[in-house]
Amino acid sequence: MFLGHRLFGHDRGSWLWRLSSIYRVLTIGGMVAFYSYMGRLFDPLRAAVDIYSQLNRLGTNIRRILEVTEMTPSVADRPDAVNFPSLFHGYVELDHVSFAYRDGELILRASI
Repeated sequence: MFLGHRLFGHDRGSWLWRLSSIYRVLTIGGMVAFYSYMGRLFDPLRAAVDIYSQLNRLGTNIRRILEVTEMTPSVADRPDAVNFPSLFHGYVELDHVSFAYRDGELILRASI
């Protein structure tokens, strides 16, 4: 919840409710309008904070991926290792592939 929830909350303990009940200056319609204005004020701010949080996580994930791809293998090739020519040229075809935990309950069905 946003910070204003405690100050402007729906409970009878909020200072706005107490002030309106003491001075009888705030009607129900005024309170509804006030809450809608507060939502219009805080919703864009909450969305901006969510975007910032997602970008921060994205940066962390990219750094971790770069760490993994830049690692040197723990098992090195022998000096006399022979490179075999590749029989595959980067093309993989999946045709009528499926996966199930039990008979009859398919989890994955693909033809790519």
